[in-house]
Amino acid sequence: MTPDEMNELTKTARTLANEILTNKLSPRSEAAYAAIVDRCWIRDAEGNTEGFEYPPEPTRRGTYYQYRAAFRRYLAGQVKAILTRADSCQRSGNQEMREAELSSLPEILELLGPTGFGKKFVAHQETERTENRSKRKTLRYFPKDWEEKVFEAATPTWRPAIAVLALAGCRPGELAKGVSVTKNGDSVTFRISGIKTNSGHGQPERTITISRTDLTARFIDALPDEGEVKVNAGSLRTTLNRLSHRLWPKKKATISAYSFRHRAASDVKAAGVAPVVIAATLGHAVTKTQSMYGASAQGSASRGEGITAAGSRPIKDNRRLPPGLREDLAEAEAARPE
Repeated sequence: MTPDEMNELTKTARTLANEILTNKLSPRSEAAYAAIVDRCWIRDAEGNTEGFEYPPEPTRRGTYYQYRAAFRRYLAGQVKAILTRADSCQRSGNQEMREAELSSLPEILELLGPTGFGKKFVAHQETERTENRSKRKTLRYFPKDWEEKVFEAATPTWRPAIAVLALAGCRPGELAKGVSVTKNGDSVTFRISGIKTNSGHGQPERTITISRTDLTARFIDALPDEGEVKVNAGSLRTTLNRLSHRLWPKKKATISAYSFRHRAASDVKAAGVAPVVIAATLGHAVTKTQSMYGASAQGSASRGEGITAAGSRPIKDNRRLPPGLREDLAEAEAARPE
């Protein structure tokens, strides 16, 4: 976008958001709207956000207009947050980052328009629940090499962060805290400070070491020999969304940081990596949670081989297994050569 186009988009978005947010809500209405929006977040077993799915349109007039008002206020709030970050980028003279922040506004403005949440109720309208748009399910709509395509389309500034996501499968919040990187000959080691680690959940700290192969080389080469990769989570989300729309403009599904996390889980599952190692890789304290991430059919065994991981907390194997199988697996694991 040119500076004039960004200015015009900013003006339009700010005017619309201010119009929607002008009227103050009663505490009761505000709580009701927040509850409607909260139910649409897709979360994993740990409560981490994976995606957002709008509900089917209600068939009753009153419910429809309540939902419409809730989502219009939510989206208007998102517009205000985006404009605040974009204004900060403009003041610092970072036009590239400003454009990245503003890139998601056209889609939001469309949702707020007459074909989105701005349309009127239509009596007896047909409704059909759309497929759950979790990132694990939407990955099948993208080519097998989607990670490489996103990486190549990114600017050099963003490639280290995307490389960390592709190799380590960390959460965006963890990347925002900073991921330590150390190259050791033909491998790279990540040290990650975990999030969502209260009450014994998750791994406060974990290390992941990945061997250099033909499939991982391009990502490893984009990383510093030693240092920290750290990005703003909001800017990361906006950048990935922009790259996704640029690469696959006709797809409704988009790539996010959690897409990389599901792909990393898929790769280690396809490679037959031990469940406790998978749990350590993903930052879990139990093995059952990994069932929410990835699928071996979507992964590459070659990408998942040669990975080692360890967490700061012991990992509990709490999978549901038939009687006797847990003991057999434990014996086989103990007999496996180092």
